[in-house]
Amino acid sequence: MIMKREWCSLLLIFCFYNGCWAQFSLSRGGVARLDSVLRRDMGKPGVVLAISSGNELIYEKAMGLASLEWNTPMTSDAVFEAGSVSKQFTAATVLKLIEQKRLSLDDDVRKYVPELPDYGEEITIRHLLTMTSGLRDWRNITYLMGKATFACAYSQSDALEIICRQRELNFAPGTKYSYSNSNYDLLSIIVYRITKEPFVKFSTREVLDPVGFMHAKWRDNALEVVTKKVDSYRFSEAANRYFTQDLLERTHGAAGMLVTAADLIKWSNHWASGKFGETLGKLRETRGRLIDGSEIAYAYGGVRVTNLGRLREVTHSGLVAGYRAWLAYYPEAEVSVACLTNDRSFEIAKVRNIIGELLTGERLAEPKSLVAMSPSQLADLRGIYKGVDHFQCFEIKTDGAVAVIGKDTLGAIAKDTLVSGHTTYILKPEGTIAVHAADEVREYKKVNAYNPTEKDLKALEGRYVNDELSLDLELKVKDGKLVAYRKAHDSMTLNPTYEDGHEAGFYTLSNGLRALFAFTRSRDGHMGLTVSIPRAEHFSFTKH
Repeated sequence: MIMKREWCSLLLIFCFYNGCWAQFSLSRGGVARLDSVLRRDMGKPGVVLAISSGNELIYEKAMGLASLEWNTPMTSDAVFEAGSVSKQFTAATVLKLIEQKRLSLDDDVRKYVPELPDYGEEITIRHLLTMTSGLRDWRNITYLMGKATFACAYSQSDALEIICRQRELNFAPGTKYSYSNSNYDLLSIIVYRITKEPFVKFSTREVLDPVGFMHAKWRDNALEVVTKKVDSYRFSEAANRYFTQDLLERTHGAAGMLVTAADLIKWSNHWASGKFGETLGKLRETRGRLIDGSEIAYAYGGVRVTNLGRLREVTHSGLVAGYRAWLAYYPEAEVSVACLTNDRSFEIAKVRNIIGELLTGERLAEPKSLVAMSPSQLADLRGIYKGVDHFQCFEIKTDGAVAVIGKDTLGAIAKDTLVSGHTTYILKPEGTIAVHAADEVREYKKVNAYNPTEKDLKALEGRYVNDELSLDLELKVKDGKLVAYRKAHDSMTLNPTYEDGHEAGFYTLSNGLRALFAFTRSRDGHMGLTVSIPRAEHFSFTKH
């Protein structure tokens, strides 16, 4: 009974009756828990957390540093890059055009962007808003090109040129969900082409100004001096210290908003109060639907609509350079939460877990009850798995009595079900594994490990070209390893991973993103190469 009272003392003080949540405030225990997760060691970047109940701000605190170089303390009105939290501002701008009947959810994107290739199936505005278009993510593509977005200042026209150079999709429009920044950067271009005025100008007048922000605005120039904007940082485990993480962004749509935590709370409450109107309010939280009729969490408003216990959660997170952002709204409780940090390594998920526990009374961070796996089950599970209808793979190893993928432990919650964080692995009778992560479900099959001889590697040497990437790769064997050279000083070591019939797969890192190189030899002896990275798959290279 004592333990129960201690746990209840940490909850938000509220009551639930007749299906409605009453106004509540934070208890001392709740405040202490939030303070503890925000508390930063001396010399670390900072974090700001704001929470409102109804329209009342009930928690707003800043901890850590805004600048490591100057040892400047973080303040609650500090300005951050919102990253992908910006998508809901872009979506609101698009929904405004739909409300004004200047645009329709079912309009063909090529009506406004005719330079986009004809993929044989129509891509609509609806597909862009709900991440179901199949478009490759142009930002990830730059990592493979050797000119990653974190190192180059891409403009909106640069983004459009890369998107329109892609001759293939990741999948047919409407058949799957896959997060891609290309969708929202295209939407901002479409707004410009419809309105005949810059996206930033139209969005500011129609969407930002009515809210009455103190600081929030679209970033026009990454080099502009912005009052109270914090620097961003990333922690290097190898060096055991922080480094600055510069931002060179010059695009809008998928990212680009500058905000404070109070701004995000004001934005959330503006929607909650119905000030954008009933039509837009409903559209914003209407979840996408695939061709097979299944509903996904990603909604027309650039937010994810999911459940947190018995509460509905309207949320989105963001990551750009060393900035992380998270905004969530819980309609039944009328609670809005905004968290911003300039530390790329800060785990905002811990904040969400505590918020969830305070709201629902459930210990969300606790693992589900696990079942033991026998030695024979672990032995059967060990091995390399390759995507059945896509181009990624992973290896399951065992560490004592548990299965692991990299550093992540897989816990068995049933004979045929494993979990790691929010990802579920379903072991199917035919021997494949269905991996469920967010709204994505991908199937993998077991393949053999690949242990090539130096002669095998030599047969893969040569020059490979792909014009979608404007990329020439020179493959050479060096010190017993196959190495892909973009330039003499820019190379990737390819690590042999699997073989599947006439296909041999190699994994590597391209500017920090995992890339899969799959070589196939045809019956006439011709060597083919396909390269895939997350959110951008199946780039076919021709050997010269």
